[in-house]
Parts: sequence; structure tokens; C-alpha cells
Amino acid sequence: TEAERVRRIFELYLEARSILRVADECNSRGWTTKSWTTTAGRTVGNREFDKTIISRLLRNPLYLGKVPHNGAVYDGEHEAIIDADLSAASKPNSNSPASAAGPA
Repeated sequence: TEAERVRRIFELYLEARSILRVADECNSRGWTTKSWTTTAGRTVGNREFDKTIISRLLRNPLYLGKVPHNGAVYDGEHEAIIDADLSAASKPNSNSPASAAGPA
């Protein structure tokens, strides 16, 4: 399922500590981003993973059962996919240029 894949991406980041390695692993597994069809009939998504997509996924509060609104984050009515410990452990260090490439 989509939730299982999201959890696995968080786990992959914990193992690799590299956004690019996680993107490469997702792509080697044949995974693509979620796709949907707009009301105009245009298909959106279904892209290969890249560092931007993985970084946004790892920082997305929706997976913690939270909802961002006007710069604040609130408890959502939906169930969390990722527990807080896994999320905290897998947050990329945005101040470090090495976070994209991972350890040398």
C-alpha cells in the first residue's frame, strides 16, 4: 500500500542517511510518485523520485497525523502513518550540504 511504501522510505533514509541514495533505491524498485487525474482529465504525478521529492516527503507533517495551516501545524483527524520517533530520527539536516548526498 501507499502507507507501507511511505514507511519504507523513512526507514531507507534511516539506513542510508542520504536523500539521493533513497531516491535511487526507490527508482531501482520501480516506484513512482502517487498519481491522480485532475477534474480536467490531466494525469499528475507518476514521476521518478528525486532529492526534492524525498526531502519533502520526509518533512511532510501529514504522515504524522498533523495538518499544516497558515504557518502552524495542528493535529489532524486522520491517523498517522509514521510514528513521531521514526519521523524525528529521519529528519534530514537542512543546514548540512551533506544531507543530500549522505556520508562520504
